[in-house]
Order: sequence, then structure tokens, then C-alpha cells
Amino acid sequence: EESKLDITLSVGFKVCVLKNTNQIFIVGGEGSENSTYLYNSEKNIIEKTDWNLKIPRIGHSLCSEDNYLVCTGTKVKGPEGSTYGSSVEVFRPEWNEWREGVSMNSERYDHMSVVSNHKVFVIFGTDPRFPEIGQDGVEYIQIKQVYN
Repeated sequence: EESKLDITLSVGFKVCVLKNTNQIFIVGGEGSENSTYLYNSEKNIIEKTDWNLKIPRIGHSLCSEDNYLVCTGTKVKGPEGSTYGSSVEVFRPEWNEWREGVSMNSERYDHMSVVSNHKVFVIFGTDPRFPEIGQDGVEYIQIKQVYN
């Protein structure tokens, strides 16, 4: 059966599986900056949720471990140009919402993140104001710090 979408996605969104639930989350992106969508495998459709991000996100990163998702960084297009963010948001199903986490040390977008040894590693990325990010652009956040 052909997949049906009730959304319009273009670029800059991220997709991640919440490991303990096997749910597929689609987060942010141009045209859907602060939205969270969930793939419903029984209906073979992608549905919009009520779990809106606090900050619009394009070019962010998204990773998961156990029962939470971690969303880092952003590029936000505005009337006076783009701004970049170091903010972190965390989602747990039992919260039924995104919550603000501890910010990264540097603003960045188009970066990657991964969880290892209970740390969220944020790797490289871009901020035109600080080209040196690409040279030593790895930082990490302890999982306990992310959502305490």
C-alpha cells in the first residue's frame, strides 16, 4: 500500500526511532519548523502530533536512547537573516511534550549527534560566524544534564 502523508516536508527535518517503542519520529524542517510527526505503521501514514518543539528547528540533529529523544541546535530564518541556536530539547513519551534541556556550548546547525555511554555527542556542524567549529567541533552533554 502506498504511504499517505498529511504533511508537507521539504528540507532540514530529522528522523529518529525511539528505541523502546519502535516509533518513528519526524521533527522540524522547513515548513514544519516546530512540529513533531509520528509514523503510524498500522495505517501506513505520517500523522502530526500535539508535541510541538519550543523553538523552530531546521538543520538540527536528533538522536535517541532508551525512552527519550534529544534535539540539538537549529538555524532559524527570519526577516533580517538567519539566527543559530545552541538549545537542546528532550522528549519522553510519559511527558507528552518537549522540554528544554541544557544548552550546548556553541551554536550550530547541519551537525550530527549520537548517544554513547550516556552522553550526547554533537559533532561538527556550521555557524558562519564561527568557522572554527569544523576544526574541533565535537562536544558532549551528559544524559543526566540534558533533562534535569
